[in-house]
Amino acid sequence: MVLQLLSPFTKKFNFTDSSCVPNISFADVIKKAPNLVEFGIHTANIILDKTWIKDLLKYKNGKNFNDLNVTLHTLELDIKNLVKFVETKCSKDIEMYIWFGQELCSHDETREDNDKKLGAIEKKLEEYFEKQVKEGPHLTVGYEGVDGYVSFALDKIKKS
Repeated sequence: MVLQLLSPFTKKFNFTDSSCVPNISFADVIKKAPNLVEFGIHTANIILDKTWIKDLLKYKNGKNFNDLNVTLHTLELDIKNLVKFVETKCSKDIEMYIWFGQELCSHDETREDNDKKLGAIEKKLEEYFEKQVKEGPHLTVGYEGVDGYVSFALDKIKKS
């Protein structure tokens, strides 16, 4: 049903504290609404596969994307394709928030390993972006709802 509401004219899609039957994938959404400029998803059953950034690169039209706010439930991030997405599909005032679900930091037995994985993601992002120290286009990553997140400036890419 949700997919029937989407079209190439759809510019914003935010899905929070909701579910749809059957489950749909992020690729399904971006294929139906390739001109999105804003996408947000939290506590929903839209599936963000490991290829979600590649799907954005493949199906998103234009260089006008300006707001991404997602919660992932695995500590993996395709940083090279994220950089390519910023370079080729995003507006100059892009704001991105990539959160990792609280369940990834709430279990004592996995917290240390997950913190190391998040630290590795942050270190890899530092190869491409400066840590954010001013206002402007940015990417914020961290655990959802937990202090300790890190922001990166997206107005200049160190290497690609």
